[in-house]
Amino acid sequence: MKVLCVAEKPSIAKSVAAILSNNQHRTRATGDKYTKNYDFNSTFDGHPCEVIMTAIRGHLFSMDFPAAYKSWARHAPISLFDAPTIQSVTEGCGEIARNLESEGRRADVLVIWTDCDREGENIGMEVTTVVRKVKPNIRVRRARFSVVQPRQIQQAWGRLGDIDLRLANAVDARIELDLRTGAAFTRFQTLSFQPRFRELANKIISFGSCQFPTLRFVVDRYRRLQDFVAEDFWRIDVVIAKDGIRASFLWSRDRLFDQHCCVVLYEMCVENPTARVVRADVSPREKWKPLPLNTVEMQKVATNVLRMSGEEIMRIAESLYNQGFLSYPRTETQSFDDNFELMPLIERQVQDPAYSAYAQGLLDGKFRKPRKGPQDDKAHPPIHPTKEAPHLVGNERRVYDFITRRFLACCSDDAKGMETQVEIDIAQERFTAKGLTIRERNFLDIYTFDSWKAVMLPLFTVNENIQPTEIKMNAGRTTPPRALSEADLITLMDKNGIGTDATIHEHIKKILDREYATKHADGLFYPTVLGMALIDGYDNMRIDLSLSKPELRRQMEENLKLVFTRCLEQIQILEQALIKYFGHAADGEAPPVEIAQEVRSCPRCDFPICLKTIKTGKRVIGCTNYPTCKNAVWLPESVTEVSCSDEVCDNCSRPNKPPRTRQLKFQFKRGALPPNIPLEYVTCIWCDEYLRECLTLDKCGGPAQGTNLQQQTHRQPHQPNGEAHLPNGLQNQFQQPQQGRQPFNNMSHQPPTNQSLPNKQEPHPPPPINNMFNQLPPHQRQNNAHQPYIQFDNHNNNTVYQFNQSNNYQQYNYHAFDNTRGRDNNGPAATIDDFRRHLAPQAQDNLHRCGCGMVAEEKSVSKDGANKGRHFLTCPKQAGRCKFFKFTDEIPGYTGSANVTSAHNNNTSVTRERGNSWRSRGARGRTRRGGSSSRGSRSRGRRGGRGGSSTCNSNRNGTIVDDADYSDSPDDLDF
Repeated sequence: MKVLCVAEKPSIAKSVAAILSNNQHRTRATGDKYTKNYDFNSTFDGHPCEVIMTAIRGHLFSMDFPAAYKSWARHAPISLFDAPTIQSVTEGCGEIARNLESEGRRADVLVIWTDCDREGENIGMEVTTVVRKVKPNIRVRRARFSVVQPRQIQQAWGRLGDIDLRLANAVDARIELDLRTGAAFTRFQTLSFQPRFRELANKIISFGSCQFPTLRFVVDRYRRLQDFVAEDFWRIDVVIAKDGIRASFLWSRDRLFDQHCCVVLYEMCVENPTARVVRADVSPREKWKPLPLNTVEMQKVATNVLRMSGEEIMRIAESLYNQGFLSYPRTETQSFDDNFELMPLIERQVQDPAYSAYAQGLLDGKFRKPRKGPQDDKAHPPIHPTKEAPHLVGNERRVYDFITRRFLACCSDDAKGMETQVEIDIAQERFTAKGLTIRERNFLDIYTFDSWKAVMLPLFTVNENIQPTEIKMNAGRTTPPRALSEADLITLMDKNGIGTDATIHEHIKKILDREYATKHADGLFYPTVLGMALIDGYDNMRIDLSLSKPELRRQMEENLKLVFTRCLEQIQILEQALIKYFGHAADGEAPPVEIAQEVRSCPRCDFPICLKTIKTGKRVIGCTNYPTCKNAVWLPESVTEVSCSDEVCDNCSRPNKPPRTRQLKFQFKRGALPPNIPLEYVTCIWCDEYLRECLTLDKCGGPAQGTNLQQQTHRQPHQPNGEAHLPNGLQNQFQQPQQGRQPFNNMSHQPPTNQSLPNKQEPHPPPPINNMFNQLPPHQRQNNAHQPYIQFDNHNNNTVYQFNQSNNYQQYNYHAFDNTRGRDNNGPAATIDDFRRHLAPQAQDNLHRCGCGMVAEEKSVSKDGANKGRHFLTCPKQAGRCKFFKFTDEIPGYTGSANVTSAHNNNTSVTRERGNSWRSRGARGRTRRGGSSSRGSRSRGRRGGRGGSSTCNSNRNGTIVDDADYSDSPDDLDF
């Protein structure tokens, strides 16, 4: 009989082979330079057998999407949530897999010697999968051990069990969830930010379910620091000198934030300063020795005392482990097994001069059993030295020294002392002093990374009266919380279940590598502008469980534990977790979500065109390649219901090339369309000319005139001038303008092009997709000398765009009005109104503008008094009005306005009239979305004309949008 034994690491395989063979094994090389095969004879189930002991190096397989999903452009990020996955041999493990196949063909039994945790169980299943490819009927057994010591290894060899599929499946669920969420949100973030910010054009904006909670801890602490408001406080301190010893007493109230109250109490103490001793207690005190060392504790303490990063500490610990100086450094265990042999390890340290005397003292009777901590992964013992290493130098010596001293301290006795507490009364105010006398230092003699300071107090007796040496009232000021150190961050991650003992340092390194946070020279972490923006973005989604908060990951880890108890299956874990990433109702169930219905493929970019109802209730038929492709049709309000039918339009479908163009089933408002069109109607909007004319829709689908497909499906190169400056250097990047299409009624229309822009500046036009811009669709921008002056305000980017009478977009960049200026320059934060005040003098007209940059409204004083009847100019805003105010008779050359309203009339707004002047309009003109008036505007025609008021009319029936902006939030258009 031949038995193939497989360990998780080459060092474990070598040690187990030495124990089972009594060092009588033969060594063979494999294709992998780190892995060896060990042959020896033993017994299995009471029968003699040949044993081949070999090893792997962690996970053999990695999970990924098929090659078809590698293209970020061909598949939307949301498709990765239900895309198929494949498992393949991890790069660099090919020779290991071939060795398993070669040895497995000749074996009768496969014994798994991986770690006794979830990951070890999953790795064991991977080994089984590889071997069963070449020998499907091989018998598989599982050895369970936690310590590589002769007694435990022999017990594991004699008590073999089976692989626990529940634990293995739980790991598969976690890996798949991390893959889907990480890949989907990484693509979503990267594709969203790269076209908008020049500095991010070549960066991967990665997402991770552990990475973002880690970043959030840094951001939350920074916010607390920024929001902190210091307060003054006052306290009373008392000093008593006796027998040559000065004792400082602390006030029982600690401190007061009311100075007057503190003064009153202080004066009472000064007026009656005699102190009476009300309590003088002496009690034994112990300082406990440290717990055995696990990975998280090693990183927390070592980063503080050694001033090294967690990543460097783990790298050095791994190196020392591979050299045989340390036990396995990735463990959650904080207690040694009762059968663990500690004395031989202490004997090894007698050989090292640095610990020789102390180790010998432990062997001579000072040894005490280590404390038992709360965590035990049943896979590895706590981290400890395995042999002496007197010749190590540099950081390797420092890490080894810390671990060795910690181990010897665990095997020592607690420090012991006597504590004295004295309480005095002065004018009914209590003060307390504490003293400490150390009797036995014990573990403190070897563990120099901890301290216990003795404090001397003079001898006091109860009811003794004594005069204080000093009674002082001292002032202080509260201090802000400190930014997170790496030890603080590791503590928060461990407390909230973010990452494992083996991955915590990797998540911290990732947020530094991605430039979401920075680590300053003092070792403290601060978020970058990008990191703050990402956390704010996910918080503003207003969902119960923000994707950046630790609760989501913690719930997933709890569900993984339920797999072990058979309460949940692997597929249930994935479904529940993905529901939370999509968004969920308050009861935790997935809300009803409308699935975008695919109508046809986009003629411009070949992505699917889908039908969807956005959050505002509007219906849109648009390309899923948004925002790269903005091919879309907005359906008017006269369409009450619309859905994809099963019928196909042969006229619009491309022969032999799926998908076919589907017809749409419409329901219309009664009376909204001509009577010859039924209220329920199935048709194709791409070839039904009559319906498009009734709904005032143009065709959606062909490339815009004057542009080519490549220009529309690729992000345009960045223009050197005319950048929209964002806070802290992030800069917005917009696509180049493209000529619009002719409306179907052949009315002349041509929006601004590159040629119409100023030659020197070449500023970008307003961004094509931004809900902050009150922008007109292309067919409503008229090439008219009397076209009104339109101003677009981007409050996010601090950029104002103006569209003047010559159809030229003028962009004004103002980095000086960065909203972060208050923090950077110790000045108040600027607002968009500040910028308007600076921009107003640059206007190309003679209109009087308020501090907001808006045309001032003329009113008259109606209140009785000296100014009754006088006319004045004021801000036209109804809410958030600025303080602009001027009497018209004090303005040189002021000619007056056509209409003047009473100052108490709050229903007055301003519109343009007679070319370059403005007239007031009463409340009768109800303003519609987009800035139009449904009744107050006297435009002759919906698409233009020379009416008295050429305002920003929105299309009441329907609007076709080719390369213009969507008027709703970009989030609403996420197909």
